[in-house]
Amino acid sequence: MTVICFVSDSHGDLNVTKRAARHIALLAPFRVFHCGDIGSCEVLECFAQLPTRFVFGNCDFEREELSKRSELLFSSPIQDIQQETIKNKTFFVYHGTNWNTLERAVGFQEFDYVVHGHTHEKRDEKVGKTRIINPGALTRAQEFTFASLDLENDSLTFHPVL
Repeated sequence: MTVICFVSDSHGDLNVTKRAARHIALLAPFRVFHCGDIGSCEVLECFAQLPTRFVFGNCDFEREELSKRSELLFSSPIQDIQQETIKNKTFFVYHGTNWNTLERAVGFQEFDYVVHGHTHEKRDEKVGKTRIINPGALTRAQEFTFASLDLENDSLTFHPVL
C-alpha cells in the first residue's frame, strides 16, 4: 500500500501539528505534502521524521528562513508549487492563494491530483481525470483534519486531529 498524506494551514500551532504528525507517522506514508501556511520553523521540525514536502502559503512571511530550514531537514527547499510523480500518478500541490492557478492546473487535465489548502475546508472533487483535494486545516477550522490517500485503490480518508 502506498499512502500519501496531506496537511495544511498549521499557522505555527505546534500542539495540533505535533498530534497530526504523530497520527500521520502511524500511517507510514510514502510522502507527506504540507499545503502551506506553515507558520514557523518549529512546524517543519514536527515532520522531520517524515518524507515531507512543503509549499508556501499566503501567511508564510519568513520564507527565506523556512526554506533554509526545510533544506536542512528534508534536502528540499519550500516552493510556491510542488509537482511530483509517485507510482505513475502526478501531483500538483499549491496553497490556493490564487484561485486562477488552481483552475489552470485542473483545466490542463495533466495532473491526476491537484491538492491545495487555504480555505480551511475539506474538499474531494473530481473534474475530468483530475481529483481535487483539500485536507482541511490544522487551525482556524471547526474540525482540525488532515487527509490520507491510498494510491492503490484511490481511497481518500479525512482524519480528525483530536
